[in-house]
Amino acid sequence: MKRILDFCEQYSVQLFVLLMCIPALLNIRTGDINSYHTFFYFIDYSTGFGGKKLLGEICSLWFPKVVGKQHLLPLISTVLFLMVALFAWFCGKCLSRNQQNKRPLLVFITLYLLSPFSFLLLVNMISRVDFYLATATLLFLYLFICHRGKWYYYLLTLIIICLACLLHHIFCIIFFPLIFALFIYDVFSDTEHATKKTVNYFTISLIVSLLFFSIVIFSTMNIDIESLYSYLQERSTDSTSALSLKAPLYYEFYAKLPEHYIAYVQPVLKYNVARFVLTIIVLSPLLLLFWIPWILAIHHSSNKREKWCYILMQLFIHIIILPAYLMAIDYDRWNCAYCFIQFCLILVLYYLEEKTFVEQVDKIICLLKQHFVVVLLLIIYISSIELPSGNSALAVVDRICNKFGLFWVVNEIIP
Repeated sequence: MKRILDFCEQYSVQLFVLLMCIPALLNIRTGDINSYHTFFYFIDYSTGFGGKKLLGEICSLWFPKVVGKQHLLPLISTVLFLMVALFAWFCGKCLSRNQQNKRPLLVFITLYLLSPFSFLLLVNMISRVDFYLATATLLFLYLFICHRGKWYYYLLTLIIICLACLLHHIFCIIFFPLIFALFIYDVFSDTEHATKKTVNYFTISLIVSLLFFSIVIFSTMNIDIESLYSYLQERSTDSTSALSLKAPLYYEFYAKLPEHYIAYVQPVLKYNVARFVLTIIVLSPLLLLFWIPWILAIHHSSNKREKWCYILMQLFIHIIILPAYLMAIDYDRWNCAYCFIQFCLILVLYYLEEKTFVEQVDKIICLLKQHFVVVLLLIIYISSIELPSGNSALAVVDRICNKFGLFWVVNEIIP
């Protein structure tokens, strides 16, 4: 019995995170997989070079010719369990160096996991490829924490990022900001090897950038759209859905960016912008928990090098992820990735015992300890916000807009 208690004490954070994630994992059903998104598992490089085809190439080696959702579920479940295990390890590892503040930091983890755009949303979005991209990001975090500075660290980092980019090039916009921010931190924090690391990270970033723009600019489909439908009917038992999804498939694989913007973004642009602004207001308590440590750390930095390190980390995060928000669709995905980035970055810097940053986090922890009722109310408020609805907005946001006629106001004010 004592061994069990000691084990639970030693791995309390990992077990807590697993307990938070297990209900979502056990709730996975084939019905949760959107038929449209299953086509990413079948379209491979035989149709031409481009993004979103690596998954289809891998699946073509493992699955029989005709595949249904029931065949995809084991693969999806395996990757989801790996992602959750890596996330639980990451949280436990980052809290392992400071036992004194473990409980307050557990409150921070709880607030994040209870929020509508938390890691659990990645677990629930099994129709998307985002959970594959998050798994790749967590693999990088493992390398960064445990193998940073080793010769193979740079090679494996490049391989992971390139594979994730080939899986879906949106990775470079919504998850790569976290990786790039840690590149900046590693260069600024190690003055002895700064030049060497700058060269290595610049090379990695340059290769990834070239790959990203190659996918965006030079993607091709060497079969016409009618042939693609026939191809999907041969490969998938969900082929009956293909005919009803001609337009989405066209805009996904054939249309240029301006066509995509006119078809999907422009008709709902002003309404989605209104939803986004209101979402920021609704989530402001959680976002302040992410932003306040950085504001305080920048203000209390002891030297210019440290201050510019913090500034550049946050600056590049927001610059790189900005194009996703400018598209004004799928805000649930971008918000989820943004919260994931900020959450992971705070834990990593706390684990690395970045002095100024840790001091500011400890100040916030002391403040929260003195105002337990406020923390409790914050937990209740965050946990009461429903998950995003079908239009990628929080359900409460749409209800507020409809209740007070905000959509009508936006329609009248913005031409």
